[in-house]
Amino acid sequence: MKRIWLFVWVLFFSALLKAQDKPVSSLFSTHKLQLLQQVLYRTTSPRQNLSQSETDAQYYEIHITPDYDLKRIRGRVRARFRIRSDSLSFIWLDLHHSMQVQSVAGAAASFQQSDDFLQIPLNKTYFYNDTLSVVITYEGQPSAEGFGYFSFDTFPDDSPMIWTLSEPYGAKYWWPCKDTPGDKADSVDIFITVPGGQLAASNGILVSVTPQGDGSNTFHWKESYPIATYLVAATAGPFVHFQDFYHFSAQDSMLLDYYVYPEYESTGRAVFPQMHDYLDALIHYFGPYPFSKEKYGMIQFGWVNGAMEHQTLTSIGKVKAGWSFVYVHELGHQWFGDAVTCATWRDIWLNEGFASYSEALYAEWAGYNGIPAGKEAYHAYMHKQRYTDDGTVQLADTSTVAEVFARIVYYKGSWILHMLRHVVGDAVFFEILKSYWQDARWQYGSVRTEDFIKVCEAKSGKNLHPFFEQWLTRRFYPKYEFDWGVLPEGNPNSLELTIRQTQQDQPYVMPVDIRITLASGKDTTVTVENERDEQTYRIKLNALPVTVDLDPEEWILRDVVNQESMNSDLISFKIVFPNPFQESLTILIKSLMANPPTIHIYDRLGRSIKRLTSLRELNHTYLYEWNGRNESGNKAASGVYFIRPEMAGSLIHYALPVQKIVLLR
Repeated sequence: MKRIWLFVWVLFFSALLKAQDKPVSSLFSTHKLQLLQQVLYRTTSPRQNLSQSETDAQYYEIHITPDYDLKRIRGRVRARFRIRSDSLSFIWLDLHHSMQVQSVAGAAASFQQSDDFLQIPLNKTYFYNDTLSVVITYEGQPSAEGFGYFSFDTFPDDSPMIWTLSEPYGAKYWWPCKDTPGDKADSVDIFITVPGGQLAASNGILVSVTPQGDGSNTFHWKESYPIATYLVAATAGPFVHFQDFYHFSAQDSMLLDYYVYPEYESTGRAVFPQMHDYLDALIHYFGPYPFSKEKYGMIQFGWVNGAMEHQTLTSIGKVKAGWSFVYVHELGHQWFGDAVTCATWRDIWLNEGFASYSEALYAEWAGYNGIPAGKEAYHAYMHKQRYTDDGTVQLADTSTVAEVFARIVYYKGSWILHMLRHVVGDAVFFEILKSYWQDARWQYGSVRTEDFIKVCEAKSGKNLHPFFEQWLTRRFYPKYEFDWGVLPEGNPNSLELTIRQTQQDQPYVMPVDIRITLASGKDTTVTVENERDEQTYRIKLNALPVTVDLDPEEWILRDVVNQESMNSDLISFKIVFPNPFQESLTILIKSLMANPPTIHIYDRLGRSIKRLTSLRELNHTYLYEWNGRNESGNKAASGVYFIRPEMAGSLIHYALPVQKIVLLR
């Protein structure tokens, strides 16, 4: 029955996407982007009214009791706020209309529930820096519109379970709060009462399990670190529970806490020990694990293709070896997304871009797709995340869940960090990452992109606003064309390179790596600053250049066209130098043929003087030298000669190029 329903829903969802004329790839990536059902509900961010902005959430105590038969929940929340206005006589909280409020006590004089808000007139006027508490008792059936926010579900054996996923606007579907990532509570206590035989898990540390008279048990979890409302979780069912410990040192360790369906116990016990390596890697790159006084855990839940980084207890859809990079992504969120959280969903790239980049760093740490650990594996993973569709990273519209979780914030967000790494260098880059989330101004708080830029500029000593402006707000990326040659006079090892930006947008300002392969077989890389539609550079080398590659390691999100390769025939002269010559002539031929060409030298009467074979081949470019002697070894006379490449044994005749040269004696 459930499978049939899902199939019908998928058909409906497909029709919806077709109606929107928007490809799936532009809406979804991995992880939370698999939460397809949420796209069906267009929701808006919490009302930015005066009373919400003038209170600061300090603490929530949440009591939840699910009724599996009726698929309803009973709840009680005690919330404490500090006043941030000169005077305040009422407050607003977010609470979806599917939850019916029975009473409001504490500082409340009364209450009024309308739409998705709870207005609470206060029992007196409160002034700046005062604190107040309200206690709200409510119950209801979680709305189908918010499916995934609070879900009644089943295990594979049909045992009942509940799970929550409140990102981005879903906390209000099951408890009253200020449902915004910009106002974290200093701490939260979560009490979940479930039938005997079930385990209930949540954020932080398990304080107690208290038996109730009806055979149920109340699990009390305490999150002592500041936490955003969307990161508060409640999951319960007949889980198999097992634990491990991660050792920071010989004297210090942290609990690793795991909950899986019984069918997945053996797989979990085999797969989850890899968490030690994930933690080793991310602690190496980012600094200390942010919630070391509590735990890190993972719990299986109903979204089989997704995962969610609930603080200290990630919810995962699958328990399998092939999900290593999903587990790394969600672990990365504990630093970026949980310890520091985007203050508004417009800056969600600070969450998802950073977590996606965590995956690439783990590829560098451990290897990827058969490539051993190192930069090659890192670049291969970044290429996997390459994003070239339309759109900007800082979102203009955050009212639609599909836009909040668009693929661009994951992949282009990750690429911004990748490019920043090359702009500032490895040492500064990793100092930035470690300093950013530990900055006392916002550690365990909420941040905006401007806060991250402040750290980047302080640590690098560079003005990085142009870098961030172009990559955060422009819709595409640079498109480079280039060509090159050896200067016709002077030093034969002087390279002239012209780079053009051909995109419709204004030029991007970026350092561009140029890798030059020399006739000696060695290569060298130089970096040029590129900022105009067309720029020409002269680069002095210690040997003759043979090939030139622009941004060979893909440190820039770009397209590159080698104008020479695009416009060349199958065989073309690249260099004939010097001309005229006296003692030695160097010839470079670019050939796309399967075999190296032979160079045939003729005099003005068409008589054969010398045949040359290639001395070296580099990337379809062939090197020849003529010492000015004929086939007999005698010096050829001064005068005009012609050189022409030939393909021995070829049955196809090509219009092969001919080059005029002058020999001086």
